[in-house]
Amino acid sequence: MSLDPHLAIARTRYPLLATALERHLGWAKDFAVAGDVDSAVDAIRDAHATFAEMRAVAAPRSASAQSSVTMSRRVDRDVLPELQAIAERSAKVADAGGSEADLLDAYEALRMRADALASQHGWASSETLSDTLPTARSLREIERLERAFGAGSVAGPAPGRSLSDRLTEALHELSAWATGVRLAYETLDDSGA
Repeated sequence: MSLDPHLAIARTRYPLLATALERHLGWAKDFAVAGDVDSAVDAIRDAHATFAEMRAVAAPRSASAQSSVTMSRRVDRDVLPELQAIAERSAKVADAGGSEADLLDAYEALRMRADALASQHGWASSETLSDTLPTARSLREIERLERAFGAGSVAGPAPGRSLSDRLTEALHELSAWATGVRLAYETLDDSGA
């Protein structure tokens, strides 16, 4: 396996980040072996975030390179109400509950709207947004893995959270994301910046 050249540079220049990456991957393996799928997934997400940070700091930058997170000081007037609608609808559906199919349909539709806005305005790529707001497919895969490897690595239903619980949590996270982006724009606007 060949190392990414950016990783090799980062390992030399940023040994603490490299150590953190290795530690998170080690924890992910240990959690998976122990059957703690949620903790393993969290450790993998932490490792992914650490790796992304390593690549970002090691990547060559030109004088004109821009930040990977860009918020234009001007935003279309219909974007703020759209973010507000996503936040309100996500919270309402999560709080109301419903069948797994209803939660899944609502989450997929609202997440697609959020993904389209994020891509259109350069807030995040689909891949980056998936780190924060997993796709419905990812949520189903987590549920499948938990059913297979939960409860002490014995096959069968895992105790704890169901897919409906994960979807409810994801809808609340989607609501928080949309609210956060909207508030960031409102703060920029209020500061006159």
